[in-house]
Amino acid sequence: MLITFIHIATGTVGLISGAVAFYALKGSSIHKRSGLAFVVSMLLMSATGAVIAALNSSQLSVIAGALTFYLVLTAYLSVQRTSLKIRYFNIIMLVFGGVVGLSGITIGIEGLNTPDGQIDGKPAQVAVVFGSVALIATLLDLRAIIWGSAKGKHRLLRHLWRMGFALLIATVSFFLGQSQLIPEFLRHFLILLMPVIAVIILMVYWIFRVQYFSFKQSR
Repeated sequence: MLITFIHIATGTVGLISGAVAFYALKGSSIHKRSGLAFVVSMLLMSATGAVIAALNSSQLSVIAGALTFYLVLTAYLSVQRTSLKIRYFNIIMLVFGGVVGLSGITIGIEGLNTPDGQIDGKPAQVAVVFGSVALIATLLDLRAIIWGSAKGKHRLLRHLWRMGFALLIATVSFFLGQSQLIPEFLRHFLILLMPVIAVIILMVYWIFRVQYFSFKQSR
């Protein structure tokens, strides 16, 4: 199916461009170019992934796709110049994020009350985590709409953690959730876990650097 091909192709581009964007100096030209490629590819990947999951009645994957879409788009909006148009987009995404959050927690609780405590063959706690992340991000969105957008390093931190968590979801989904697509000789758990650990390390590094150290950001 065409939608499956788009999902795989954009997911591949998203993982590569995301790795480059996180590794590159924030604000540099390579960061901006790879970051834009990451945003576009991840929005397409998560949207098509959610549709495919819905067609296959995979509730957890729908939540994962919707959460990834929400985090990437709001992360992108957070570093755009404030305008009435951006404000409207933020309000729309606030509602979207709230729906994703409540749905994730509801599905997770329902899964926990089943005999095996799973959803689609995976631990129901994952849905609760996804829903909680969405609700936390939504509350931060609400605060930004009421009190004004974050500025300076706080705006960058908002951008970083959302992009980082979205990349983490994509990395886990591919390397651990779809390991059958990886050559058999590489399907050792520790090997598959390495990209996930690398994303976590890069995300923590940049958040720590922005929080505690200043650096020159090109415009």
